[in-house]
Amino acid sequence: MSRLKHDALFEGRVVTPADWKLLRTWRRHLPDLTWVTVLTGYWLWVVYFTLIAVLIGLYHTILVPRGAPDWPPKDVVPVLYQPFAITSFALALLMVFRTNSSYSRWWEARTVWGQVFNVTRNLVRQAGAWFGKDEEAEFQMLVRWCAALGYILNAHLCGAKELAPEAEALLRPEDLKLLASWEHRPICAGQVLSSVVVSAVKDSQIRAAMDDQIATYLNDAGACERIQKTCIPYCYTRHTSRFLILWLTFLPFALWGICGWASPLAEAVLAFLLMGVENIGIQIEEPFHVLPMDTYCAVIAKNALEVARERKGLDLFVEQALKRELCQGPVSKLKNGGSGASMLTVEEVGVSHKTCLKPTVPALRVRCQSQSSNNANSRIQEARGVFQMIPQRGEATLLDARDALETCSALNDASSKEACYATFGCDGSRVEQYFGAVEILETAWEQVKEEEVEDDDEFVEENLSPWPWDGR
Repeated sequence: MSRLKHDALFEGRVVTPADWKLLRTWRRHLPDLTWVTVLTGYWLWVVYFTLIAVLIGLYHTILVPRGAPDWPPKDVVPVLYQPFAITSFALALLMVFRTNSSYSRWWEARTVWGQVFNVTRNLVRQAGAWFGKDEEAEFQMLVRWCAALGYILNAHLCGAKELAPEAEALLRPEDLKLLASWEHRPICAGQVLSSVVVSAVKDSQIRAAMDDQIATYLNDAGACERIQKTCIPYCYTRHTSRFLILWLTFLPFALWGICGWASPLAEAVLAFLLMGVENIGIQIEEPFHVLPMDTYCAVIAKNALEVARERKGLDLFVEQALKRELCQGPVSKLKNGGSGASMLTVEEVGVSHKTCLKPTVPALRVRCQSQSSNNANSRIQEARGVFQMIPQRGEATLLDARDALETCSALNDASSKEACYATFGCDGSRVEQYFGAVEILETAWEQVKEEEVEDDDEFVEENLSPWPWDGR
């Protein structure tokens, strides 16, 4: 790697498809200069352990032949090696637990920031859908603050007194002055967003839905503070460190009788690997200097600003698309199918094709299943048809036509009502005629359920169970 600073090795970045492809190939095992960067974090300790092994070698090579005592004696080496073999599993358990605990903190931090992504996107999306044209100022203000939420939380976690230049470019001077006056800036941002929502939204349910997103952001800020201000207990970290240092310090005495002058090399390799595992746990324990926070904040801002930029074009697209869907999906009505079980034909009614670019096949298929029964009264016979709406893939349904009915049928003036239906691309009289028939059948079925379920459950089960309005 070209980065020579040790801390830079642990700085995260957003993984790309090319990175994943490389990780799945055999080339991931090829050696590179990464180990040099890793070694810069604890090279003094590796030199210390290697120097002990070298001094032991020099002692046995120079001083022992001149009369110095041979220590450790060769017959004691197997015994001396046993304590390292016995305690190695305990050291391994301590280091694995230490590393796993640090990884759990790192993954929790990444999960929390994933929620911050979702909160900002949902808030801006909801504002774009629910804020009207009269609330354009509130919408623009909410977008700016949502775009800066990531920078605000990141600066709070890092203890920075000033926001990043990118955040200062998003907010106005008075916004920055307000943030500077608060000690807990994420709460300030949450209060501002809540005030904007209250000012723009009158519907209590919509307001509650957006407030839930703001509350989730503050919960995420609290989770990040918990991770930032609470480390793995010092006693556990210190004991693991002492265990590792002592174990590697005395290991050369056991290696010399087995490896000879190869013991300094073996000691250096073992120290590099074991100290590296311990170092990984230390580095990722504080995840906010490991995760690519600047990239996260930039993506949050980009997503929020994109919704604001594309809002008007998206509204126009949906409006035109709804008109096309309505006129290309003609409403259908039933013909009298006669007695006995039968499949009735479909007749297209109620939709004007004047505003359509091109007609398509009907999107609604209506099946009427008629069954005869000797003990059925006229009300049951009237309610015996079974409507099954089967919208085909890529085609329209009757939802837009029903929207047109709900919007236009309340108008009293005939000309205004006709103009309203024309806006939706519909023939108003035929749409009202169709939905009037549907309402009669629905009402009939409700009465049948009330009258017949208690008196004749078996009859209702056999003849009327296919109805879609019974909750199935």
